[in-house]
Amino acid sequence: MGYTFISYSTKNQQMADSFRELFNRNGIDTWMAPGDIPFGSTYTSTINRAIKGAACFTILLSGSAQVSPWVLKETERAVSTGKTIFTVLLDDVPMNDDFEFMLSTTQAIAIRKINENNSDIQKLLKAVRAYTGEKNHTSRKQNSHSVHTSTIKKSTDTSKSQVSGDEDPVALNQKSKQPFSRNCFSSDTGILGCKVGDTIRFGKYAQTSLGRDRTPIEWKVLAIKNGKALLLSKFILDFKQFNNKRTLVEWENCSLRKWINGSFFNRALDDSEKALIESAQKERQTNKDDQKDKFFLLSYDDVQNRRYGFVAKIGSDSTRRAQGTEYALAICPDSNVFTSWWILTDKKRAGRVDENGGLYSGTRETCYHGIRPACWIDVYMAEGLCRHCGGSFNGFTKKTCSKCGREKDY
Repeated sequence: MGYTFISYSTKNQQMADSFRELFNRNGIDTWMAPGDIPFGSTYTSTINRAIKGAACFTILLSGSAQVSPWVLKETERAVSTGKTIFTVLLDDVPMNDDFEFMLSTTQAIAIRKINENNSDIQKLLKAVRAYTGEKNHTSRKQNSHSVHTSTIKKSTDTSKSQVSGDEDPVALNQKSKQPFSRNCFSSDTGILGCKVGDTIRFGKYAQTSLGRDRTPIEWKVLAIKNGKALLLSKFILDFKQFNNKRTLVEWENCSLRKWINGSFFNRALDDSEKALIESAQKERQTNKDDQKDKFFLLSYDDVQNRRYGFVAKIGSDSTRRAQGTEYALAICPDSNVFTSWWILTDKKRAGRVDENGGLYSGTRETCYHGIRPACWIDVYMAEGLCRHCGGSFNGFTKKTCSKCGREKDY
């Protein structure tokens, strides 16, 4: 199976991310700088090889793209290597002489907004897929119990680093994946077989330098309460700005919040995994109005909470140190293996944990730091139990909880 190379201006970054997500969601593999450029590689040679190896070339053309030297060079390479080019017009700016010369024989399609029901988008997906082929997708049309019990897996080997040079991260993450047994949950403790500090696997995200894998994400269990578990990614999964504009902004309005609850949420989880977060999220919203996010960042207080396994001090501390995956470190090649990651201050603004585990507030929003998403999941629902009390269901066509009498509602 091949991939389509996406050429775009960084001023259209959000649309580019949306198109990549659209393609991936519809079984089309993609290559897009800078995220797919391996650590230590030069941009020019890597992009040139990526264009040569692409099954086709998709250009997101706009006024900004037409004045970008990178988009111009990439398009020239695509033409010279004989790639089929799909031109997507993001605005009404006429083509300048350079692009009119190169793209005059290609059919352009105008797309201003991503809507999968749009006939033009469906035509584009069909046309690109004809060149790239389609990724294999495991069917999700399973019964709810079989889907959920395969969703969460306990990690039995947490002693090795995911970014160790001695072992391939994909192979490391595929070792010893033992599903939770039917008896791992109880109504009092949530996860009977796990404790705070244990590691589980949930969802998948790119973790090798090329970013073309879907490797299980490892999560550290921070808390277990009333059938819900608070998770924090064990490794730094990506690098992003807190906000893409240099202005003082709170979490509610920053670009990182939009990305982590949009692109990341859809890319990392399948439908059954999303349901486990959304179920836990409903209860959280009834308790605190500010807890509306599916994924979120830990707060300044969270990373000093002893109950979560941290140490209550501001200075350097090993419990807060985090390693980046190869994929994350390739995005920010100046970073060390242990690197900084975003948290929230008491005023819901940008803060960070540094590479030594020290805490800082007042961090500039446009800097790039690591992402360690946190989330609550419904572990009762994951085991096919009543998500209200953890009881088991009885009955064949109409299932009711043997403990609280509620009907099964998922």
